[in-house]
Amino acid sequence: INGDCTMTSKLKTDVLETVSGSGTIALTNQLSGMTDASVPAGSVIQVVTHNITSTVATTSTTYADTGVAVTFTPKSSSSTIQFEVIGNTLVIQGRSSLWIKVYDPATSTVIMERVCKRVDFQDNRSQYLYMRSSTYQYVELASWGTSARTYRLALKEGDAQGQQVQFDTNPIYLKVTEIKG
Repeated sequence: INGDCTMTSKLKTDVLETVSGSGTIALTNQLSGMTDASVPAGSVIQVVTHNITSTVATTSTTYADTGVAVTFTPKSSSSTIQFEVIGNTLVIQGRSSLWIKVYDPATSTVIMERVCKRVDFQDNRSQYLYMRSSTYQYVELASWGTSARTYRLALKEGDAQGQQVQFDTNPIYLKVTEIKG
């Protein structure tokens, strides 16, 4: 034995049969060499994420950018695009709500807008605080072609109460998934 345990194997066959011998197994798609064009409808073609690990907070009732952005180029014009925002949402010092939106700053298109929290909670020290891990999803069914786009995440205080709302560190994700149509 020369110490070289590397082996290369190749299987060549004309027909694969079932165990019982009652039929053959057709191989119409090969796993090697598959492309996004050859996978079946409903398959995930690509996933792009961006995350930050710092807290993003505001008391503004207009949207403040979080610094979370994803540049995404669809591979097919017939794909379904899914947007997902994941993070810990927090409202401090009062009754308020935290709103998020995912938008395309180049076209001012709002992709997803959600209210994350509505809080009216007071503990025995007269401080208000509420936090919960949150996931928000939006699926875009219409085709946007195959041009590159940048999507950004923003948040705001939604009730004009002047209260601080934030995404807490853990981290904050913006995830864009392309699913073959």
